[in-house]
Order: sequence, then C-alpha cells, then structure tokens
Amino acid sequence: MFLTVKSSTQITWFSYAILRDSLCRKSSLTLAILLDILATIRLALRRLLEV
Repeated sequence: MFLTVKSSTQITWFSYAILRDSLCRKSSLTLAILLDILATIRLALRRLLEV
C-alpha cells in the first residue's frame, strides 16, 4: 500500500474540483448557445411563415 502525504491528496482533490467546475461551466455555456440558436431558428421560421 502506498503512503500519500495529506497535502498531496488535497492537491489532487482540488485539481479534480477545478476540472469539474470547468466542465460544468463549459456545459452551461454550450447549452446557452444551443438554446439561443434554437430561438433564432424559431423566430426565423415564424417570420417566414407570416409572409
């Protein structure tokens, strides 16, 4: 069994927390962009069908 220093374990945990937060932020941004694209398409189709 390997012995790990407590600070090493904390650094690893902190690195994983940063990675998780970064992925969540990117995921939220991607979702916002997709929703904006869908809203734009709906608006364009609505205007097209009004004519």
